[in-house]
Amino acid sequence: VAGPVLAPPGTVAVTAPLAGSVVSLAVSPGQAVRAGATVAVLESMKMEHLVHATASGIVRALAAASGDALASGAAIVFIEPAEVADDR
Repeated sequence: VAGPVLAPPGTVAVTAPLAGSVVSLAVSPGQAVRAGATVAVLESMKMEHLVHATASGIVRALAAASGDALASGAAIVFIEPAEVADDR
């Protein structure tokens, strides 16, 4: 199980809702995301679970990588809250 990662100042963590393995990360540092956007896919008990951003902003750091085993509540990505323009 991956150890804790310190949050960069001014960021909020998007955490694993359940224990599982990281299948993929859908974001990278510097990327703008909107609240509700998929940031990662976890696998637990042979089922895949989408993890969504809890806030709109800029991804500042990744706390996990594909293949990592995470405990429930472990940080996956850190987002600096900010206004994000519509994609339209």
